[in-house]
Amino acid sequence: MKNYAIIALLFVAFATQAQSVKRDTGILNEAAYEILVPENWNKKLVMYAHGYESPSTPAKRVWPNWITDVFVKKGFAVARSSYSRTGWALPEGVDGTEDLRKFFVKKYGKPDSTFMTGHSMGGGITIATIEKFPSLYDGGLALCPLASRPYELTKKAFDSYVLFNALFDNPLPPVADLMSGRKPSAFEGDFQQKIKKAYEMIANIKFKDDLLAAFAKHEDVKVSDLPFCLVFTEGVLRDMSAQTGGIPYDNTNTFYTGFPNELEVNKRIERVKATSSNQRLVTYDRTGVIDKPILMMHTTYDQLIPPQYGINNYDDLVHEKRKEHNLKTFFTDGQGHCAFTPQQTETAFDALRAWVKSGQKPTEVTLPAAKKVTKDTLCYELRIYWTAPSKLNDLLKRFRDHTTKLFEKHGMTNVGYWTPLDNPDGKLYYVLSYPNRAARDTAWKHFMADTTWQRVQRESEVNGKIVTKVESIFLKTTDFSPQNFQVNPYSGMWEFRIYHLSPNNLENLLTRFRDFTVNRFEKYGMTNKIYWTATDNTEGDKLYYFLTHPSPEAAKAAFDKFRNDPEWIEVRKASEVKGGGSLTTKVESIYMYPTDFSKLK
Repeated sequence: MKNYAIIALLFVAFATQAQSVKRDTGILNEAAYEILVPENWNKKLVMYAHGYESPSTPAKRVWPNWITDVFVKKGFAVARSSYSRTGWALPEGVDGTEDLRKFFVKKYGKPDSTFMTGHSMGGGITIATIEKFPSLYDGGLALCPLASRPYELTKKAFDSYVLFNALFDNPLPPVADLMSGRKPSAFEGDFQQKIKKAYEMIANIKFKDDLLAAFAKHEDVKVSDLPFCLVFTEGVLRDMSAQTGGIPYDNTNTFYTGFPNELEVNKRIERVKATSSNQRLVTYDRTGVIDKPILMMHTTYDQLIPPQYGINNYDDLVHEKRKEHNLKTFFTDGQGHCAFTPQQTETAFDALRAWVKSGQKPTEVTLPAAKKVTKDTLCYELRIYWTAPSKLNDLLKRFRDHTTKLFEKHGMTNVGYWTPLDNPDGKLYYVLSYPNRAARDTAWKHFMADTTWQRVQRESEVNGKIVTKVESIFLKTTDFSPQNFQVNPYSGMWEFRIYHLSPNNLENLLTRFRDFTVNRFEKYGMTNKIYWTATDNTEGDKLYYFLTHPSPEAAKAAFDKFRNDPEWIEVRKASEVKGGGSLTTKVESIYMYPTDFSKLK
């Protein structure tokens, strides 16, 4: 499920840039599509379905390449579609995917074999497609799938909402008022603002830490993920109400368990009768009847679709229909919704293909560990743009509509884009990556000579120059960096930190971070993303790194705890004795949020 962006994969460079790939885009039955046909096409096809997108977000027209690289690099063509609507769109996803498959066959010829795959709601579309059109596919790869019956899974969101209100004295509007439109959302504003309000709501639930932990356990989520889950849950319920014209759920007979004094809890539960049809939620309902192999892959922790709803419920249904010979599940060590690495996805896809070819259902397959850190040899470039007064939105529009696509065209990888929380200079920070510095220089040479870019730049600056200053810093990953640049549903607020070092203390600081600081940050709820040093130290040694936090308030609270940690104080003192004084001369901290077009969220 996603927009809040629902697909979590590590950014790893793939070899597809080295080969020519034909990209065919357009609109088919009110849905945008993209078809990728590699130069070495093996006459095989992968149909891909994306996850849930917020109803307030325009339908996607461009997709990041890392989703399809794992298939394209093997010579497969890939066809993928937005749907004719955002929000809950499983029926439109199934129909739109089939329309696109027919379109592909008509235009490019019938493939030798066809596989279906997708993430989250797209995983549910994968299952529904294999159930409905088994003769058209050789197999399906359902990733972190919405595998349970749709009514059952979305009713879980409804139950979670009313239970939260019952346990914590109704901090949210009554669900009947929310879904009828009689009361507005508790979380207004853009998505970042909504998360901040949810975090503040939970922080204001005083003296109930144990109950919050019990609620989080009941919902199969971490306490730190509750703000995002509350915002997402409320958004889903409003979407369901808008699509069905009312409330499609009924909990008048539901008994809620898992807490002390359950009778009192259930007396406080808001009881609601259904006021609208649930037909939208039973269109392409699960049957459990699968006549082609389906391989499902799930993480051990998923804050949006726990394993019970992503695997177990469908597994039971398949067993009931005696079709278990066509279902296999893999679990990974990922922590988060769809938090698979490309290597894990590739291994699962290879296992599915081998199953289809041999007819032998996979038994044990060793999936690459998500947490294994391999040496990152990429050349990263941090670019900082200062904009003329009131021109930041013009710059963001140019990047959103043109620049990011042209970067990819010329072999640059868009890593992430951010704007600071406090931004009087109208800055944009972004990171690109390349195989090496020489590839970077070649890519930029071709980009600057691109006539499309020259036209876009000229047209965008009719009313004056947009960018007044550019800073470029070339970076390399440290040996202890977690390389945790992932596409997440929501990472929260990003913090970019720059440490200016005293002379000859770079190695001392790196040792301190490697041996102590990185792990201690995690203890206090900070998420390590990536650590870099500059490849050109003309301005002195520096350490650059990214953390994420639920909010600015959470960041400050976490660092206060870290700085007062007795063990940290001793480690710092020991390192400063060795370094002849403080290891740093200056520390910069910049709070920022990803742009709407950034891969990293």
